[in-house]
Amino acid sequence: MEMLMEVVFGVICYRVGYWVLRAITLGRFTGKSSYWFAVVCTVGALVLLSPVITIIAWKLMESAK
Repeated sequence: MEMLMEVVFGVICYRVGYWVLRAITLGRFTGKSSYWFAVVCTVGALVLLSPVITIIAWKLMESAK
């Protein structure tokens, strides 16, 4: 099960990160070396986690009032 989740999240993070980097560079990003795999996955994970972090921060700020 852990292997399945790792593959699924790896593929999702890679696809999202690849799409974001292609959009930012206006289509010039190729990502053909193995170095770029980690960068693309990191960008994808940050993009996927940013709404969750924003919602948690927003709820914390509301409860602090």
